[in-house]
Amino acid sequence: MMRFLFRALWIIVALFSSLNVMSQERLTLLHSLSSVELSAMLQEVVEREKLPIDIVYLDNDLVKGELMSAALSDKLPDMMILPNDYLGLPIPFKPLPTQWFDEIQPLYMNSDLLNSRRGVPVIGGNQLLLYYNKNFVSEPITDFAQLIDTDFGLPAGVSTIRWSVREPYWLQPFFSRDRSSFFAAGLPQLDRAEMWRALATYRRLIDGSNMDISCDYSCAFNDFLMGKTAYTVNGDWAMRELRAMLGNNLGVTSLPKMDGYDLHPYYGSQIFAVPSTSVLPPEKLLVIERFLAAMLSDSFQRQLWLRANLIPTKLGVVDSLEDPLLSDMQSQIESGVYMPHTSEMVVVWESIGVALTRFLDGFYDEREAAQFMQMMTINSLREQRRENKHAR
Repeated sequence: MMRFLFRALWIIVALFSSLNVMSQERLTLLHSLSSVELSAMLQEVVEREKLPIDIVYLDNDLVKGELMSAALSDKLPDMMILPNDYLGLPIPFKPLPTQWFDEIQPLYMNSDLLNSRRGVPVIGGNQLLLYYNKNFVSEPITDFAQLIDTDFGLPAGVSTIRWSVREPYWLQPFFSRDRSSFFAAGLPQLDRAEMWRALATYRRLIDGSNMDISCDYSCAFNDFLMGKTAYTVNGDWAMRELRAMLGNNLGVTSLPKMDGYDLHPYYGSQIFAVPSTSVLPPEKLLVIERFLAAMLSDSFQRQLWLRANLIPTKLGVVDSLEDPLLSDMQSQIESGVYMPHTSEMVVVWESIGVALTRFLDGFYDEREAAQFMQMMTINSLREQRRENKHAR
């Protein structure tokens, strides 16, 4: 009996000792999702669980450069919540325990993530949607082709549609209308008929709808908020802010068809990852495990949608919310294409972005742009392999 009491006392002392050690070393969590509600929810977890974590937000456009610099100086954050394609960056990630992945919807768990266990999807979606202003639109379009040479009778100064046309993420759905992939046999294949067709269609849609190709993400977002355009294409991440500003005048639906063909936009997830090559001390692991457990709780996952209009990844939560809009978004995810998170994908995005800009500015036709994409990708990957070899 005394041995049992002594052992129980030792466990209690050890637990409190680890919590004391835990409270002395503060950890950093970096996230790049522009959501005031999400930041508040993460901070509430930290305060409720009494965890020594500092929440740091960094604009997504700055994340890649900052992480690469931090990796070189060995100053990476302790934890990260970032889009799943950032797993392709040359940064070391700790494999996470298998049990954390058992609670995630299978559509977010591709074979690479299952095998490597480098990050747990904690927020889903990351997909493009069609937003419309009900002051100008009673029934939304069902095919993007309806925008071409169509007079919607809009007031003076109100354009039909705007989006960030120079960003390759907005081109991808037109490339993947038949579920085409940027890869073939595991290798980037961009100079192909599907890309020629996508670029030609993209140009026809931009010209036919008088879209402003100089209007970037912020321009398109703000113009829609101010009622200067009837439609916009933006991600699910923008929904909360748009709803707050437009209220009942905001309409949301899945991406329309194009020329009668279904589009299959990329979707992805915000993954929780631990960048490190060293063995983590028990007190640090305890903090990480408690924080991740809180984010995967039914309550937190439900609040992602109810408070921030962000999509839950945990099994059963989407169905339990019984929200028609969320169900519609979930259906688009299920018919979409999961965004790859290989190191090659990072290079592909950069190559498409450069070529797309030159194409839109009239320096290349669609075939020349696709050829340039492929050439830039091959050269960049070759240089990347050379740098990795020298680093070893």
